Amino acid sequence: MQFADGLDHGPWPHDMLITIEEQPSTLMLLLFVRDAWGLDLNGVPPLEASPSPGATRPPDEMARDETNGRWAADWARAIEAVSPSSAPIREPNAELKRLLDADLSFDELMEAVSIETYWRAGLDAEAEWAWRRSLEPDRSVGWPSPEHNAVEWLVPVWQSGLRTIIELPFAGYFARRLDREHMLVSRVTRHDPELYSLALSTM
Repeated sequence: MQFADGLDHGPWPHDMLITIEEQPSTLMLLLFVRDAWGLDLNGVPPLEASPSPGATRPPDEMARDETNGRWAADWARAIEAVSPSSAPIREPNAELKRLLDADLSFDELMEAVSIETYWRAGLDAEAEWAWRRSLEPDRSVGWPSPEHNAVEWLVPVWQSGLRTIIELPFAGYFARRLDREHMLVSRVTRHDPELYSLALSTM
């Protein structure tokens, strides 16, 4: 988000560029499946409203504890993917080493290591997309954006290094600085000027 028309846009600095990521695909998939499969929260806030699961079903013999552990691990991996500067440097684990040593094509390897492959089994894709569409903002409203409404509080955070704001449909107020460049907020927080200003002022 940045202006390139040379006009005066008030308190918005001419060189301030902020990227808004609404509904990152893998994170949204994990949130949908967590709700549809009836998994635990696993340390991640609940959704503002439960999506209709449609025909989505968990595996017939799902081991709940194991699945919760896998979900939490995949959530952490997906968060690292959207905020790569926060990701620690790790040696490949035993499973990844096995896959690298296997006689797989590049496409087969990508499919094997994908977070989404497991969670899309039994997924009602139409139900997931209907949920995601229901969360899209009304684009006809136009300016000012939530960031323009909170620009007084956004500028100091941008000056401290923030470059990307990630929005997810968590219930109520939620805001967390993932690393120097990335911030995660709930949709409720970002679209409420008072809550958004509060969130930015504490970053």
